[in-house]
Amino acid sequence: KVQKRDFQQREFDVKGRVVREKSLTVGPKGEFISRRETVNSKFDAQGRAQQTKTAVYGSDGKVVETLVAQNSYDAAGNLQMSKTERYDGASGRLLDTNIVSRTYDALGNVSRQRSTQIHANGKVISESVTDFKDYDLNGNARQTNTTTLRNGLLTTSERTITKVDSLGRSVAEKTLEKD
Repeated sequence: KVQKRDFQQREFDVKGRVVREKSLTVGPKGEFISRRETVNSKFDAQGRAQQTKTAVYGSDGKVVETLVAQNSYDAAGNLQMSKTERYDGASGRLLDTNIVSRTYDALGNVSRQRSTQIHANGKVISESVTDFKDYDLNGNARQTNTTTLRNGLLTTSERTITKVDSLGRSVAEKTLEKD
């Protein structure tokens, strides 16, 4: 049964970098769900997008929200930090900022990811830290531990253990959650 359909269109510059991406999601009967348009306006020397701007459109064709992201990479080319500011589409007012930072092990696997959501007034709304452990030969983390704080209070702490087959496909997953 078809739940939704996604359509994407990409435009490239002469260096082969994606400079514009448009996406449209429709429901099973062709009804509008969402439309986004992303423009990558700044790249590093390796061609990775450092600055993007995404417009999210409502069913009336008007911009509902705008996302402005800035990305930085480590020497190995891994995404080190991404800062995304979310603006109201009608007023242009900053709503919140989401900052994601990652650290990596010697093999280039993510070892820790920290996500922080900050309200426009500067107050931290939520923060989560995920530790990734026990990678298999295909680069899949077999265990993750996530702690989430909302408004400074611990809301969830969960541990997920994933078993994968010889092809690297997830065959079993167990999540232990504490509220």
